[in-house]
Amino acid sequence: NKSNILFLINEGIKMRINSINFFGNRNFTKKDLIKNGFVNLKEKKWLIIKSKFTNEEDFELEIENLYNFYNNNGFRDFRVIRKNIEYSDNGISIEIEVDEGNKNLYNNFYFSGNVKFVDDELLESLNLKKGDEYSKLNFDLSVFNLNSKYYDEGYYFLSNTYEIMPLEGNLIDVYFDINENSQTKVRKIIISGNAKTNDNVIRRELKIFPGDIFSMKKLRESYGEVVRLNYFNNIDPQISTVNDSSDKIDINF
Repeated sequence: NKSNILFLINEGIKMRINSINFFGNRNFTKKDLIKNGFVNLKEKKWLIIKSKFTNEEDFELEIENLYNFYNNNGFRDFRVIRKNIEYSDNGISIEIEVDEGNKNLYNNFYFSGNVKFVDDELLESLNLKKGDEYSKLNFDLSVFNLNSKYYDEGYYFLSNTYEIMPLEGNLIDVYFDINENSQTKVRKIIISGNAKTNDNVIRRELKIFPGDIFSMKKLRESYGEVVRLNYFNNIDPQISTVNDSSDKIDINF
């Protein structure tokens, strides 16, 4: 009651990228886009060993990288209109048609709901000003810095949403809607995973304690002090919310 199974396989040929061509690009050359927008897919037309094409999922990741490249260089309205992959016996040809849009500049910043800090203080933490060129990477960092200003003062449950509104002349306004909520207190400091020393050796290095108003700055400083003990391979401060509480957290080192 046994039989053999024979698998007949036709591998075909390895598919390589012969060409990558862009249409509609006015501000960046093909070389710029391949170098900065494409991370894994490259065109090496005149080399014997050409860039290997893995699968179409990789291609979609490269398209996302292309969006990031344009967005970080001021082109917030960038769009890929058409993308086409042609397979032939000679290899793969890729065509991408884009609409770059125009560079966006900041016109103004508006804040609502803020009580702890006035508009000028929040604008200073953003470190953006009218006339600056939009960059998604820099904008995300600026929002992080604005939120950190609140976190350092204990507002862990801060809610900060924003809307970017396009205007004529490639200008944009940014509206921040802030819900500060209450200052947050630290309920417990937990030490876990420590088999190297007494927990008190760690606790005496901390800059934040149970009953304190939460401070992200003090948490960062505490992390640094525990690292300097040079006892542990990894230190991971984790913040967890307390059930049925909107103003208390636990910190687990």
